[in-house]
Amino acid sequence: MTGPFMTDYEATINLSLIIDHLPSMIYRRKNDPDWSMEYVSFGSQKITGYQPCEFLSPAKISYKNLLFEEDKKTILNEIDIALTNKTPFTISYRINDNRNNLKWIFERGEGIYSPDNKLIAVEGFIADISEEKTVQKKYDEMLSLLNSAINAIGEGILVVNTNNKITYYNTKFLKMWKIPEALIARDRIEELVRFTSDQLKDQKTFIESVVQLSHEPYMEGKEILELKDGRYIERFSRPQIMSGKAVGRVWSFLDVTERVLFDDLLSKERDLLQALMNNIPDTIYFKDKESKFTRINKAQAKMLGVSHPSEAIGKTDFDYFEPEHARQAYEDEQNMMESKEGLIAKVEKIRCAGGEYRWVTATKVPFLDKDGNVTGLVGISRDITSSKIAEEKLAKYSQELNELNASKDKLFSIIAHDLRSPFGPLLGLSEILDVDYDSLSTEDIKEYNHEINRALKNEYGLLEDLLNWSRMETGKITITRSDLNLFEKVNKVTDLMNANAKNKNISLINKVYNDPVVFADADMLHSIVQNLLSNAIKFTRPGGSISISSKDAGDFVEVTIEDNGIGIKEEDIKNIFGLNCFTTYGTNKEKGTGLGLLICKEMVEKNGGTIRVESVYGKGSKFIFTLPKPEKMLTEH
Repeated sequence: MTGPFMTDYEATINLSLIIDHLPSMIYRRKNDPDWSMEYVSFGSQKITGYQPCEFLSPAKISYKNLLFEEDKKTILNEIDIALTNKTPFTISYRINDNRNNLKWIFERGEGIYSPDNKLIAVEGFIADISEEKTVQKKYDEMLSLLNSAINAIGEGILVVNTNNKITYYNTKFLKMWKIPEALIARDRIEELVRFTSDQLKDQKTFIESVVQLSHEPYMEGKEILELKDGRYIERFSRPQIMSGKAVGRVWSFLDVTERVLFDDLLSKERDLLQALMNNIPDTIYFKDKESKFTRINKAQAKMLGVSHPSEAIGKTDFDYFEPEHARQAYEDEQNMMESKEGLIAKVEKIRCAGGEYRWVTATKVPFLDKDGNVTGLVGISRDITSSKIAEEKLAKYSQELNELNASKDKLFSIIAHDLRSPFGPLLGLSEILDVDYDSLSTEDIKEYNHEINRALKNEYGLLEDLLNWSRMETGKITITRSDLNLFEKVNKVTDLMNANAKNKNISLINKVYNDPVVFADADMLHSIVQNLLSNAIKFTRPGGSISISSKDAGDFVEVTIEDNGIGIKEEDIKNIFGLNCFTTYGTNKEKGTGLGLLICKEMVEKNGGTIRVESVYGKGSKFIFTLPKPEKMLTEH
C-alpha cells in the first residue's frame, strides 16, 4: 500500500497474500449434503493433514467426515439455523485429522445467496485452537476489522464563515457526531463545539486547535480525534477562499475507525509474520528479478553470516556462497522466473558463513504483480543435514553389513569344506591302523602315521589362522607396539623357517639393511614375516631362492619378501588379500588355509602400514609391506 488508501485490486492482492501466509484454512463450499469444497487454502494441510486438492472435486475426503461424532449434531444444527436466518455463524468444535488426532477448531462462515435469495454456497475460515483457545476472540475481531477496513467510507462536512455562522453541513456530519437537529438549527458554534468535544477523550487539545484555527484564517489543520465510544475521526480544516480572501472555514470529518484499527491490525499482522519468519528454523528470503535479496529472516541471516537481516538487502548469493553454488542458484532462479514455474525441494550442498557445509532442500516460487509479470521470487530452504548424515551412515552400515555377510559366508565355506574334508582320509588311515595293524609292515605304519601327522598339522594351521582372524575381526586381539630391530626379528623367523626351506632345497637370504628399527607389535611382526615366508616357500620350486630386504621410505621402513617361484596370475592379484582369495596347492602339493594373506594385511594395517604385491606369472612374486618408524626417530628428522 503506497498511500492511505488502496485500490480494490490492491486490497484483494494483499488480502490473498495474507490468507496464503495465515495458518488458518479458508474455504468455499457448495450447499450440498457432502459439503463439496470449491476452494480450500493452504492452511488445510496444517489443520487437517490433508492437501487442499484432496478436498476439491473429485474429493478424496469430505471435511464433514472429519467432524468429531459427538459434536456433529450440534455443529450441523447451529450452521443450519444461521443459514436459514441468513446470518453468519461462529462455532467451536472438534475434528479428527488424517492421523486421527483430536483437534479443537474455530470456524466462522456465512452463506452466499443468489439475487433471488437462494443459498448457493458457504464461505468461511477454519483455525486450529487446540493449544490456545483464548485466541479465538482476538482472531475473530481481527477478521472483522479486516473485512470492515476494505468498505467504502464517506465524509461529514461543516462550513463556518468568519462570523462563526454555519453556512453548510451534510447529513453524514450529523450522523457521525450524533447531533440533534434542534442543536444545529440554533446555529450556535460554541454549543456545537462543546457537544462534539464532550464525545472526545482529549477535549482540551481539540478545543485549543479550534481556537487556534479561528485566529489563523489561512491556516490548514489535520488531526485524528479519538472518541469515548471507541471511534476515530480524521479532521481536516481548510480556509474557504473567495477572490483571494478567507471568507470561512471548511471542516471535513472522516470516520477512519476502520482504517485506524485496520492499520493497527496490519501492524500486528506484520509483526506476527515477522515473528514467524524470525523464529521458524527454515531460512526464508525474498529476491528481485536480478536475484538480489530484498528481505530475509534471521535464520537466513545466520546462514549468510550477517548480524542483521537488513545487511543482506541488495546483495546476491555471490557475496556469500562459493562461486559454483552461487552461479547454479542464479541460473535456477532466472530460469524459474522466465518460465514462471516454481523450483520445489531441490537438494543442495552449501557452505555456510562459518565454513561448515550443510545440506538443504530449496523451494523457490516466482512473485507476480497484478498483471502477471514476475517481480521477484520467494524462497524457503530447509536444513536436511542430519537426514543426509543418517543416509550416509545407513549406506556405510549397509556396506559393512555386506562385508560382514561375505566374511560369514567365507568362514562357513572354510568350516564346511577345508576344515571337514581332511577328516575323511584321516578316518580312513586311522581305521586301517585300527583294523589291519597286525598285518601292516613297519614301513606302512610309518607312512600312515606320517600322513596323519601332516594332515593334523594342516588342520592345526587352519584353526590357528581362523582363531587369529576372528580375534582381529571382533577386536579382541591386543596390540602392544614398541621399537623393534627389524633385522633381529627377521633373523628369528628365518631360523624357524630354514628347516622347511631346506626340505625343498630353497635358500633364505636376510638382506635387511643396517639394523633398521620399526614401531610395531612384536608378535604381529613375527606372524607377518612368518606367513609371507611360508607362502613364498610354498610357491617356490625346489632349488629356488627367497630374499628379505628393506629400505628407507620416509616415515616408514619398506620390507620386501621376494621369491622366484611360480608367481600369480594377473586376474588373481586383485583378490589376493581378501576373503575371496582361493586356496591353491604349493609346488610340493602343500595345502594352505586361504586366510594367511588376509591376516597379514589386517595385521600390517593395524600397525599403521600398508601391503601390496607385485608378481609376474611363472617368474615369481614380491610382497612389499611398510611399517612406521619410531616417533622419536621422526622427531629427530
